[in-house]
Formats: sequence, C-alpha cells, structure tokens
Amino acid sequence: MIYSEYPDFWYVLFVWTGYEKDALNRLAILFNEQQAKPFLPTVEKNFKKQGKTILEKQLMFPGYLFVETKREGGEFYDLVHPVIRLSPNIIRVLGKGGTESMMVTDGERKALETILGQKREIEISEGIIEGDHVKIIRGALKGFESQIIKVNRHKQEAVIELDILGAKRAVTVGLEIVEKV
Repeated sequence: MIYSEYPDFWYVLFVWTGYEKDALNRLAILFNEQQAKPFLPTVEKNFKKQGKTILEKQLMFPGYLFVETKREGGEFYDLVHPVIRLSPNIIRVLGKGGTESMMVTDGERKALETILGQKREIEISEGIIEGDHVKIIRGALKGFESQIIKVNRHKQEAVIELDILGAKRAVTVGLEIVEKV
C-alpha cells in the first residue's frame, strides 16, 4: 500500500495527565514520520504575574495526545497497540466501538487544522465587542466567532466549543479585547 495517495488520519490517545510530553517523546522515538507523527495542540495565553504580562503556552487538551498518520483504522491500531501495552503513560486510543470510530472525522480534523495552523497551536487573537457579539479582527479565532461561548476580558481569554470524536469540548483560548463598541 502506498500511503502518499491517501489522506492523513488523526487519532487521539488518552494519556495520564502531566505525562503528555513523555508519551509524545516515546512515540516520536518509536515511529518514523512515515508511520505516525504525534503532536500536542497548544494555546497561547497571557498571564499577569507581579504586574507584568507573560505569554505562556498551555496544552489545549490535557490528557490527550494526537497522532497524524496515513494508516487507517485497524492498521493504525496494530501499529500503536504494542506501544500502548509497553508504555506506562499511554492508557488507550480514544473512540467507541470498532477501529473506524477511533478516527477524528474529516470535519473535526479540518476545523482543528484551520484554527491550529501549521504550528499546531492557537495563537492569541484580538477582537472587539459590538453590543452582545464578539468580532475577531486578528488571530486564530477569526472565522470561529460562532464557537465562542464565553469571554473573560479581565483574564484576556475566551471559551470556545469544538467537536472532537463526536463530543463537544470546551477549550479556553487567549483573546484580547481591544475595544468595546
């Protein structure tokens, strides 16, 4: 089977929270880039410490490790299963039922790719508030205004809702409101 003819598939591994980077490093060592590319999506946020604003990156989904591969369903499971059995930090592949339901759907993957970009992180966005609506003028959230469910201007963050493996997940991202109209 020639994998370059097929689209990439995304899978999500459930790992012990706090050990995501260890699991990422283990998979990166065990797999070459033709087999699988593990990654951890991150978000940028501003924090205030002692009166100074500090830019910090946090995991978008603590406890989850994403894997991009050209291998589909059962073939991916056969590749990753021995690693899961030997790893103390990886619990299982997420999904319900058979091997096909383990994959992140095309729609979910495309939405995540759009918001994450090439660096696999959501950068801080800038927006304005017009009445009850938030309008994003710059950043990763541009075009995702309808996913914003809450804005905290003082913490410079917003909560957005994303679909992952058929479930809605709330994700806190950096959002600086530059003006209120």
